[in-house]
Amino acid sequence: MNPIRLFSTMVLTLIPCLLLPAMADEETLRLPLRVHLVTDIEMVREVAKPDGTTHKTRMDMPVTVADAKVMMAQVNDIWAPAGIEWVTDPEAGGGGIIREKAAGGRLPQEPLDTLAKQVVARERGSQVNYMSEVFPRLADPANNETIGDDGRFNRTKPEMYHLYLLPYVGQTLQGTATISGNFAIVGVFSDKAPNRKGYPKPRTHVIPAKTQPTLTISNFPKAGALSATIAHELGHNLSLLHVDEGMKDNLMKGHVKLRLGPTQITKARAQAMKGPRLGKLDVSPGSPKLSMETLSGEGVWISPLPPGYPSRGGPLRVTVWFETQFLGDGMGYERRSKEFADAGRREMRTQVVKVLKNESMRSHREADAVLQRLLKDKTIDDLDRHWIVNGFSCTISKEDLPALTKVPGVRKIFLRAARTPPSPPLPEVAPVPDLPGPDKPSYENLPWYIEKLKADQVWRDFGVAGEGTLNVIHDRNFIASNHLARSIYRNPDEIPGNGIDDDLNGYVDDVHGYNFDRQSPQLHTQSFSGDPKDRRVLHGTSCANIVCGAGSESGIPQVGVAPLGRWAGVINLGGIERSVEWAIEQGADTYSMSFSRRKLGEYQSHWRKVMEHGAFCGVFFVSGAGNVERGDESPFLMNIPQNIPNAVFAAAGVQKDLSKTPFSCIGPVEWNTEHYQDGIVQKPEVCAFNIDVPCLLPDGSVVENLLRGNSYAGPMFCGTISLMLSADPDLLPWDLQEIITTTATDVGPPGVDHETGHGLINCHAAVKETLRRKALRNSR
Repeated sequence: MNPIRLFSTMVLTLIPCLLLPAMADEETLRLPLRVHLVTDIEMVREVAKPDGTTHKTRMDMPVTVADAKVMMAQVNDIWAPAGIEWVTDPEAGGGGIIREKAAGGRLPQEPLDTLAKQVVARERGSQVNYMSEVFPRLADPANNETIGDDGRFNRTKPEMYHLYLLPYVGQTLQGTATISGNFAIVGVFSDKAPNRKGYPKPRTHVIPAKTQPTLTISNFPKAGALSATIAHELGHNLSLLHVDEGMKDNLMKGHVKLRLGPTQITKARAQAMKGPRLGKLDVSPGSPKLSMETLSGEGVWISPLPPGYPSRGGPLRVTVWFETQFLGDGMGYERRSKEFADAGRREMRTQVVKVLKNESMRSHREADAVLQRLLKDKTIDDLDRHWIVNGFSCTISKEDLPALTKVPGVRKIFLRAARTPPSPPLPEVAPVPDLPGPDKPSYENLPWYIEKLKADQVWRDFGVAGEGTLNVIHDRNFIASNHLARSIYRNPDEIPGNGIDDDLNGYVDDVHGYNFDRQSPQLHTQSFSGDPKDRRVLHGTSCANIVCGAGSESGIPQVGVAPLGRWAGVINLGGIERSVEWAIEQGADTYSMSFSRRKLGEYQSHWRKVMEHGAFCGVFFVSGAGNVERGDESPFLMNIPQNIPNAVFAAAGVQKDLSKTPFSCIGPVEWNTEHYQDGIVQKPEVCAFNIDVPCLLPDGSVVENLLRGNSYAGPMFCGTISLMLSADPDLLPWDLQEIITTTATDVGPPGVDHETGHGLINCHAAVKETLRRKALRNSR
């Protein structure tokens, strides 16, 4: 590293940081923070040339924070599991983000170069304490209380936490540990683009002398993940050291990492209690305060062994509920829906997601010490925490089950046989093309079911076609051909193909969805041979097409019920929690499930709880009614997920002439589990079409009458809901259910029946009623 020189460039726009809610039953610690950006530093370094000589190059480092709100929101997302919120907004008690000239502009060039080299290079072999004697002289003592007139850090208790950031053209991101009695940390960030493992990659080329990389929120992953760097350095402010706690993505073990371990959370909160804190965040009057409910009963309930569990034993995959849940009993869905009678769906989503996550964090803090010991002793394996239902899943032997009853807060344990989803090699596929989406629906070459459902009349009469909606498709394989790519979702906070978890949600490159079974963003898992008989490979693709397939400008027909909507794919044969949580965090409106899970026994209660909580998070879950298979008893009733009352909308299927198809599962269903005791429940809700459905192949050709099965009735229902939500984004699940059933066209026996429900979906009547109710609500 060559000398560091001065220059004068700095732009800063301060926007108040995002404030997070207090944790359920435990105070969120709001810590005041001042960020010091040490400016006017120009890096000069020597770069080796191919001929062996060196080239001296300089790189100006202007620092631009265009939106501190976004940056601090990302920092606080990382710290949310600890119940800690960092506040920079001066109006909220924070210290702001301020500019400070290196050494206050007072030092001559030569001593400034020496100081900067010592700080950046971290000359630990020196006898000089560079944090207490060197760095204070590099920072500006005039603008803060951490550095005294003598150029040293004050030892008095500070009024807030402090973080100093310096730009650095180097090979690594760097930070230092805390100073006893003071809360000032220096963080050094690099402008280098990270490699695929997330670390900055040393440059091998000569840097042009006029290059001026600017660090902004929009490019921060390429600039070394500023938010993750800040979150890491703030960990040092709370006395955390570089220990990974056995977590490969531990925030304190390396930069561009995300998670804090349970011991680190406990230690950080204990330290934060000793330092400066702000008061509790005021809650606006009129905002309903949500509470969690406690499961009834005493002790720990364990479900029977799953059907077919071998007598010789074997590993079990267990799902555990903590004692506090948003819906505490089997009647909670209808009871708690009354709390939101005057709320909008989006407001409800925000509130419920917060309370679910906060309670999950509280429960896991209490349980983590025991869980970590069970992991260390190999009593449990593959621990997966989830917040959509307050609890976790893990693998355990039958003999070790009693150990789970000792975990603090555990109330219910659901058993199922452990299974590993198949993982054949993934095909090599090209990236999904970035094509412009349609701006209006097409009315040419429409498939027959569009007209029979009256979807085209909705587009024409009401001017809505699914715009603004995100529809998640849960399936096994998605082929995003050019026409389907026009309507595919693009995660705005993720950069495609860079191998980095840009949005800090734990999933790398989840741009269009995620393959949770393979921990991969690749949704294309099987290649299509071109033979229409191979239609099962196109199952997920066809479902996406029916929901919101947009066609193409080259004349490929538009087959989607809601052609201006967006779709994302999720693959999750091994579970349901993570894919539903991902969908909620992406702002999903609908979640299509064209599959059935049979013989789940008591475990079906867990699926139902996931769907019920997810509905309160604003997601409409949709499923086909299921298909009768060879050898099934007659009549064959519906399975999970289509048999779930209220929270899952099930669509049976009929033929073009509106007669019932012989392979469609029917209702009613019966719920008589330990947690849910509804008895007989009416199903399905409505019907769509499930036979002789045209199939749009990846090459754009159409095979008429190819698709059959309720797998395709469900997406038609999903597309209809997308139209309704496009007309009214705040439509609540129970109101939508009433609208869709009362506007359906009766096609079976008079009235509601167990084969076609309330009748055939009528998109036009449903959207018309949605708009009528919206106008009535807005006029109050």
